Amino acid sequence: MRLPSIQGHPAPRNPNSYLIGDFKLTQAAARHDIIDEDRQWVAMSNYARRFQLLPFVSYISLLEAFPGAPGEKGRGISKSDRQKMARKALEQGVILILANLID
Repeated sequence: MRLPSIQGHPAPRNPNSYLIGDFKLTQAAARHDIIDEDRQWVAMSNYARRFQLLPFVSYISLLEAFPGAPGEKGRGISKSDRQKMARKALEQGVILILANLID
């Protein structure tokens, strides 16, 4: 799906644009961004959908969980959370990639 530009013409795809994403300490921070529709998530998903040939958005986290962190951001995410995040991304027209650097 191509979104119209401000002038009403289709936005051009950028053949050099492959991936947009963010680094987080834990995947719970990514869950928060996607489920609560954080501005950064909205901007990344809009960019991917408008300009990338294949609309991928990635979240690379250092750890799955960080037990010492305060609040929810320290806990890991469940399989149902991952499915909910992926479904929300697909509903917005993008493919979500989640990866940990350390398991």
